[in-house]
Amino acid sequence: MPSVAIATLGCKVNQTESERMLVQLARIGFKTVAFDERADVYVVNSCTVTSEADHKSRKLARRALKANPSATVVLTGCYAADAKDEGALPAGVHLLEAGRKDELGRFLAKIFGSGSEPAMPPVRARARAMIKIQDGCDNFCSYCIVPHARGGPRSRRAAEVIDEVAGLGREGVREIVLTGINLGRYRDERTDLVELLRLVIAAFPGRVRLSSIEPPDVGDGLVGLLSSEESLCPHLHVPLQSGCDSVLESMGRNYDARYFGRMVERLRAARPEIAITTDVICGFPGESDEQARETLRFLEGLAPAKLHVFKYSSRPHTSAAKLSDQVAPDLKSERARELGALDRSLGEAFAERQVGRTFDILVETAGEEGVFGLSDNYVRCVCEGDKARKGTIVKVVGVRRRGRAVETRIVQGQRRSAVEGVGAAARGRGGADG
Repeated sequence: MPSVAIATLGCKVNQTESERMLVQLARIGFKTVAFDERADVYVVNSCTVTSEADHKSRKLARRALKANPSATVVLTGCYAADAKDEGALPAGVHLLEAGRKDELGRFLAKIFGSGSEPAMPPVRARARAMIKIQDGCDNFCSYCIVPHARGGPRSRRAAEVIDEVAGLGREGVREIVLTGINLGRYRDERTDLVELLRLVIAAFPGRVRLSSIEPPDVGDGLVGLLSSEESLCPHLHVPLQSGCDSVLESMGRNYDARYFGRMVERLRAARPEIAITTDVICGFPGESDEQARETLRFLEGLAPAKLHVFKYSSRPHTSAAKLSDQVAPDLKSERARELGALDRSLGEAFAERQVGRTFDILVETAGEEGVFGLSDNYVRCVCEGDKARKGTIVKVVGVRRRGRAVETRIVQGQRRSAVEGVGAAARGRGGADG
């Protein structure tokens, strides 16, 4: 039986696609091994959001060839197209562009002689499953290479998504995460993202989570669903990128800081326990010290639960790469450190607010040391000494903060399956905070 190892860089869409590739390859006779083990096939599912991601992708491909010079090494994902143009990879690395990932099984079947015709199967993994519902983007923000790497927006058929969701529920999955490159652009004829969410919530007995959504797509429909549907997790990742209006305009973002702040206010009014996480780019071309401080001040007032901080990275095919006033690397690093310090402070403050609350967690691991899981508003939780079955949803009370995590205690008599717990909660908002 040939072996395959996959290394994944980048976003949740890439993670979802890697899981699907592993299931696909298992169906045609491949066994999965860790990437640091000797394998017959190595797959690098790449990211190209930053130059550092490009570098990591190339490094992983070289590492695979060094581990087994006779292995088949495939680089796929968003960097594959540019890697081909750059000629930066060693000989022997096969390139499979992002839109052709579903061809991996057929490609390897030809090499290894499998007669099976692979099909892209739904993910069947753990208590949580990610479901890709959308791909591509046409926003063309001035710094972003993704529209060039992924192409324009396209969506899965709603009926296909619902069938997959219902199947996952029957198999015991307790949480699904809907992923896409630009989720707000989901559309299947008359079904938009909000309508799809309604259908998903009706078909799935557990928790439903969105991966990331652009600020203009957080409309009244989504806010209303968050208010009325307890099974829709109170956590949204909404990229800000900058808290300075002039920088946002240069980035090609179609909103300003005031719009973003009001959006967050509406979300918190709908679900007070909601976690807002966000992306921030520091050192965008032309960003002055005062503009950087403006972003810092805005974030301090906004108080998101987590910041994903990125140093601006010049990408090919983007208009920002042509700007002359690039920020010095050491200054970008200094601004990233300041934002990183703020992120730690904000994360700890959000965790502290969970102390004394009663809420549900999805148990991800359970053993002699206790129970470890994730709350619906995306807080890591630990219940030392308590016992619960992996893959169940249990009600806990926050006891004390541990860094960004929360030590909790299971509320006796409240161990519940997804159907009993989240499904019941979806019928009413009562008891969300105990």
